[in-house]
Amino acid sequence: MESISHDKVKLFYFGDHNSATDELKGNNYSGRSEIKLIPLSDLSEASLSGTYSFTDSKATQSAVKIIEQYGGSVVNSGSRVSNIDVLGLLANNRSGGFGIALLFVVVCATCWSWIGSRERLHSILVLNGCQNKNIVYRDTSDFLRVWMIPYVIGIVISIALSLVLYSVNSVFDYLEAYLASVILFLILFLVVVAVFSIITMPSVRNISLRRNLSKRLLFGQVFLKLVCIVLALVSGAMALSSFESASQQFRSVKRWEGVQQVVSVKTFADPTTSSSEVAQAFNDFFSLADARGGLYLSYSVAPALVEGANPTANDISKQLSPYDDVIITNRSFLNLMNVSENDLKKIDSSHIPASVLSGMRGYDGIWLNEHSGIAMEDCLYEWKGEGLFPALEYGAQNGMFSMTRNPLVIVVDDVSKDLNINGFVYPALSTSNIIFNDADFVNSIAEESGLLSSINSINRVSDDAFYQYCILKQLGETNLFYLIIVLLEVVLSTVEGAYLWAYENRRRIFIRHTLGEHYLRLSSGHCVTQAVLLLISCIIAYVVVGQQKLLSNNICIFMTGISVLCLSIEIISVLLASNKCFTEVVNRAVK
Repeated sequence: MESISHDKVKLFYFGDHNSATDELKGNNYSGRSEIKLIPLSDLSEASLSGTYSFTDSKATQSAVKIIEQYGGSVVNSGSRVSNIDVLGLLANNRSGGFGIALLFVVVCATCWSWIGSRERLHSILVLNGCQNKNIVYRDTSDFLRVWMIPYVIGIVISIALSLVLYSVNSVFDYLEAYLASVILFLILFLVVVAVFSIITMPSVRNISLRRNLSKRLLFGQVFLKLVCIVLALVSGAMALSSFESASQQFRSVKRWEGVQQVVSVKTFADPTTSSSEVAQAFNDFFSLADARGGLYLSYSVAPALVEGANPTANDISKQLSPYDDVIITNRSFLNLMNVSENDLKKIDSSHIPASVLSGMRGYDGIWLNEHSGIAMEDCLYEWKGEGLFPALEYGAQNGMFSMTRNPLVIVVDDVSKDLNINGFVYPALSTSNIIFNDADFVNSIAEESGLLSSINSINRVSDDAFYQYCILKQLGETNLFYLIIVLLEVVLSTVEGAYLWAYENRRRIFIRHTLGEHYLRLSSGHCVTQAVLLLISCIIAYVVVGQQKLLSNNICIFMTGISVLCLSIEIISVLLASNKCFTEVVNRAVK
């Protein structure tokens, strides 16, 4: 379907005309008064280039067959991970590997806590002559009995939330795939419980020599707890970063609402490696688009003008001070974004940092045409408007606008004449930093310039922006789920570790507390040790997050808050465990 005007729409159909007419009866396509049916004898006329999804492989094969029948071609026909395939999503999601590792650590920590809580029971059973295999069976069956109810409740809640938040093609298929994943995780729990039960099984000799496993269990508990803390900090940082990006992307989506017809273009060919005919077609394509006012350029070049590979926003701001970005744009894009000329102030090169000016002069020979007659330092402006300057992010494949408030703006009046096709224009096109008025406009000038056969896809920027917003939002929700799960495990591991420590030091606690010493003073050495280990975990997490270039003021505050929360839980757990152990000694529950 292609829109001809506000009241008219053009529909291309496959197959019989009468069947198509019958199927369209009663559908006015959002109030369009005139619907024009055209047989799809030439796919290029319909501008169908792009990425399409089908419900199953049968529908995909049928579509491929029809497309090839009409002279079209399919570049890559493959299968995408289903939204109902929980394990598949974990494996293919950008945070999937991290998620799988996190869930495995959570399983191990939960099972280790369970085995640690049964140390004394193991000793009693061994002394009573119970065989190891029977003890292992009892550990797994008791684990299943104790944890089954909360496990089922968690499953029901997660399924309900998933069905409310996300749409699925088939609820039955979703439940089938989800429950299969749940059963696999349950089996994993039982296997890990059995393995830990075997490796921590006490012997009669060790029991007779009063060699218990408390220290070994405590060491394992503390280690798994610290790993969980690192994972909690990293997942929290990833979640917050994703939500911040999603918020920025949502603002971008709102900005595209008024210009939803704007499109980006992907091509099969590259003018730098193609024949002279194709290279000339690219030149003609850009010249026609620019001359007719339908080519919009917005390209952040700050990363190329500062030192260091993959600089962060903070790195760029420091080196460009007082500016926070350098944007190359054209008048058409500024008009598209309703930027008034009064909001831009012309400046000369003496106002900008010497390093930036030197970088500009170095790139003049790469980004500008030899006979353009201009230099970038002749086209400098400062942003004097209110709020954010409307500029696309570097490599804006998803239509995301940047957060720049004080950019150095380079305004080019004639893109096709002033900028080098190979050195600047085509790279900007390939990253969607050059966009066009609409699909009909692109098809028209592509056919006129002879570039139509080299175009791979024409995509609406607003659609790409909204899709990316959904991806970022889902990624944030996934990492938030990871954070909640691993924080619950941190609490469980901390409580069990505190009790193991108190049990190991029960006599000292009883004697010194009987003499009037407070639990906090009794446990101060242990708490200091845990605080140091927590600090090491924080450093590791900060390094990991820093390598991912996710660190920001908000994320640092958030990670610090999580660390303080973990330390508070540790202190409270130790105090409660000390009190519990003292009470058990008083009541002679601990021998």
